[in-house]
Amino acid sequence: LIFASKMASTSEPSTSHDPMDQISMLSDLHAVAGRHFGQRQLLKELDERRQRMREAERELKKDRAPRTTWMTFGHTTTFIALPTPTALKITANDRKEIDTTIDEVREEVKRSANELLQKQGNRDLEERGFFLKDIHS
Repeated sequence: LIFASKMASTSEPSTSHDPMDQISMLSDLHAVAGRHFGQRQLLKELDERRQRMREAERELKKDRAPRTTWMTFGHTTTFIALPTPTALKITANDRKEIDTTIDEVREEVKRSANELLQKQGNRDLEERGFFLKDIHS
């Protein structure tokens, strides 16, 4: 009898048994999960692009690098000859932009993971300590 009263007081809140509510909840969960995994895929692609930019910078910084470098911008087939120092500046700026974008996408991934956990009824990331701030900020 004591055990039964403890279970009754610690049980989870009842959820709706209406099929339409359950379908709506699963639909929301599926949408959040799809967005989350899309953001993670974008993060992977950006990281690969950042790695290619690092490799390009490393090659351009070598002593045997040519005085001019052929570069293409965007998804065009047009190549432009640039002095190697200029090409280095462009790749460094692109890498910084990619780093900034990666940081923004990481924050979006955290938010979507948090939303996904909340919709599943689990502890959110804040309770798990993922949104800690620096003392100096």
